[in-house]
Amino acid sequence: MESIEYHLLWGIYPGRGIPADVLAPMIEVLDKLYAAGWEAVTLAVAEPREFLRIERFGQGKNQTLFFSVHNLNTEPVEATIDVDWEALKLNPAELEIRQIYPASEKLTATKTGWTMELKGQATVVVEVAPKQK
Repeated sequence: MESIEYHLLWGIYPGRGIPADVLAPMIEVLDKLYAAGWEAVTLAVAEPREFLRIERFGQGKNQTLFFSVHNLNTEPVEATIDVDWEALKLNPAELEIRQIYPASEKLTATKTGWTMELKGQATVVVEVAPKQK
């Protein structure tokens, strides 16, 4: 499963031979990442850096963003994500931050980003969108 979820970090659709029940929950998320577009400059830091990798999809500027975070460690890790909201031209008070994959997991928003627990070798995808008025 690790190699399959690792595809989510990069927003890459897995190849052949993936069981449909494993792949199905990822397709909608991968479609969103693909539509938003991968950004070379993440403008976010995931701690602890020795275990976590983070990628950003979407440009900001009042558009929905996605961050994928992968835990390289085999053990669970308490992750802290700090985002440069100013560089993204976003006001965190006007944003809704929620985890969309896996949908059952929870995160805690902070002034500079969020915290969450990542299972060993797992990938999560977080959606950052303007709050609905």
